[in-house]
Amino acid sequence: MRGYILLFLLTLSTLPVFSQAPVAAQADTVVAIPILQLAEELGNSELFLRNQLRPVLESNSVLSSVQESVDSLRRAADSLQKTSNYVWEQQVASRISGSLAGRWRRYLRQLQEEGKRLQNYSSSLQSLLEQLGTMQEKWRFTTTAFKDIPVEVKQRIDSLQYDLNQANTGLLAQRNAVLRLQSTVLDQKLFCQYHLSNMEGLENLELQSMLTKRRQNIFEIPIFSQSTAEQSYRRVALDYFKKEFNEFLQSNRDRMFLHLMLFLGIGLFFMLGNSFFKKDRKYNKQNEFNLATEIVFSKPLTTAFLITLLMTPLLYPNRPSVFSEMIVMALVVPFVVIVPRFVIPNIRWSIYLVGALFFVHLMLKSAIANQVIFRWFMVLESVSLGLFVFSVGFRDRQWFREPLTSAVFARIMQFAAPIFLVVASMAALGNIAGYDTLAEVFNLSLEKIILTGLIIFSATMVIEGLLRFVLNLRPAEEGQTLAKDRNAFLNGTSKLLRISGVLVWFGFILNALRLLGPLEYTFGQFWDAGYSFGTVRLTVGGVLGFCAIIIVAWLIGKLFRYLLEEEILERFQFEYGVPMAVGHLVQYLLVFVGVLLAIAYLGFDVQKLSLIIGALAIGLGFGLQSFVANILAGLVLIFERPFRVGDQVIVNGEEGEILEIKLRSSKIRKIDGGLLVVPNTDLVYKQVVSHSWSAGPRMYELAIRTQANSDPKRVMEMIKACSIREEAILTQPEPLVSFEGIEASGQQVFHIQFWVTQAAHQAKSRLSSRIYSTLKNEGLL
Repeated sequence: MRGYILLFLLTLSTLPVFSQAPVAAQADTVVAIPILQLAEELGNSELFLRNQLRPVLESNSVLSSVQESVDSLRRAADSLQKTSNYVWEQQVASRISGSLAGRWRRYLRQLQEEGKRLQNYSSSLQSLLEQLGTMQEKWRFTTTAFKDIPVEVKQRIDSLQYDLNQANTGLLAQRNAVLRLQSTVLDQKLFCQYHLSNMEGLENLELQSMLTKRRQNIFEIPIFSQSTAEQSYRRVALDYFKKEFNEFLQSNRDRMFLHLMLFLGIGLFFMLGNSFFKKDRKYNKQNEFNLATEIVFSKPLTTAFLITLLMTPLLYPNRPSVFSEMIVMALVVPFVVIVPRFVIPNIRWSIYLVGALFFVHLMLKSAIANQVIFRWFMVLESVSLGLFVFSVGFRDRQWFREPLTSAVFARIMQFAAPIFLVVASMAALGNIAGYDTLAEVFNLSLEKIILTGLIIFSATMVIEGLLRFVLNLRPAEEGQTLAKDRNAFLNGTSKLLRISGVLVWFGFILNALRLLGPLEYTFGQFWDAGYSFGTVRLTVGGVLGFCAIIIVAWLIGKLFRYLLEEEILERFQFEYGVPMAVGHLVQYLLVFVGVLLAIAYLGFDVQKLSLIIGALAIGLGFGLQSFVANILAGLVLIFERPFRVGDQVIVNGEEGEILEIKLRSSKIRKIDGGLLVVPNTDLVYKQVVSHSWSAGPRMYELAIRTQANSDPKRVMEMIKACSIREEAILTQPEPLVSFEGIEASGQQVFHIQFWVTQAAHQAKSRLSSRIYSTLKNEGLL
């Protein structure tokens, strides 16, 4: 216990070492270079000048790249400033304020990245200047100390000093340029932060404005009326979105071409899959889940269109809101064609109704400025949504044609149906009373929640169907791992897909209800909370990320170990136990790499890890000797392999079969079925009897005790006869029966030695029973 306490204290004592800021080493006293080393030092200095200084002086790629990026960001920010100022003056939280906040946030993030590049470049320049200053000082002392330097060497030294002075001037000029550029980046960051804070303030006021801003009720709205302020705001918003969309198209031409090629490739894949699906009768008969596969492959281009649309958030992370709305409206096509085929026919038209309401809402919002038509449509929309939720949400009914997915979706809808009904009612009443913005948010939220839920759970069925389709292909069927664990793999994947679907749907629900942003902000504050010591800051996010990296590394190591043992190395016909040993080593290596990455993620200097390893070594010497000894013994067992998995051994008086050899311990299944965990040191340092290395028979002994008045000769004949009648006992070598004498209790003791090649314990048991029955019948027991 004291050893563990000492280990813990020593580990804590080394942590401040990681947090210390890099301290520049004190400059050594500059001395003149010895005369015999002048030639060598000249060569080293010229190499330093040629390989490290001149590439930096001749190339300004970093500065020019950062300058170009900053100028581009400045022009974009200047063009965005007018619109941001207008929106801020209007004090209206809307779609345009959210879009502006996203763009200012993106500009600020790019400026921060450029600032980091400049900081790294400035650090490298400072390091070169320090080395250059030391070198100049050293050569200055040398030329002063020695007056009798040969002329040729003196000329080289003078030339070198001139080049070093020129390099020093160039490095100072570059450092000044970096400082000026850093100042420019800082000004631009302050500029972006100012406008970002304004737009984020409008976003934070959105909920408040929805609850407090009340316009005319639906019966008081004059027909064909729109205020001048609203017309001006709408014109500014349209101009902004048009400009934003054009800029997006110009900057993403290559990515859109890649997106098109991706669509064509996925479409070709599904067209070929459709042909294979129709021809492979064996698959159509034996595949237990061909509903999703049949639907997907029967509409190859529509399926490819749906997949490429769903990949849009990954391909265009900085997409404008107009483009996002276009993608949402484009989703109507695959939704109408594919998704309703997954649901049962009874509710298909209800789903069509929800999709039509959502599409018409978006079209009316974008194309019609008359508020009377739009407000009355929202009333009809709210009533229709309420009727839909009331008719299908409260019942424990089947939604999808696949039972398991339908059960999960039905339980969620039953739980959420009362909430949805209340929201639809509030949207209708709020719209009539004049809270049209709140009603619009509620209606769109309900439609997005229902439609995205259907799409997400249909997508889970598609992925599961495709997975089953791939597993039925011939290359997959030939795999040993998939053939052995196919059902377990499919069941686990099915559960994981449904859980992922629920989590993704929950995220969409929060986003639709405008709660995702505040929750992300709150979670970000919690994630960044922590404690700083030195230059290192330990945060909640860092600790959670540390644990997550180690867990992921352990899972990846376990997966690689499983694939190596069961699938890859088994094909090379290695000796028994080699795949397991290699798999364990790969797993431990991946876990070790994961630990290093986790430490680096926390912010510690991995190069200083030797200090904490030294502290651990001291602790190991006191408290973990046996642990380390077992680890080393495990390595001996894995590499030298004196025992293998499957060997029959006797260790510490216990006999059994080796099931598994790990680094610290090994598992042995005893004769009685119990599991014995043995430290590896017992297998290496103690005497262990193995019955698996020899291919010959094994000898067993059996002691028999009879009454004192028994005839020893007759008993020996009867015991030998019993052994001969046992089929598992070998006749060569012949069983040997001996009379050992009379014990103090008066009983006679006999021993029989016999040999077997397999099923030794069963043979021993049967022989004992046979001898007991024979002697009992003769009255000798």
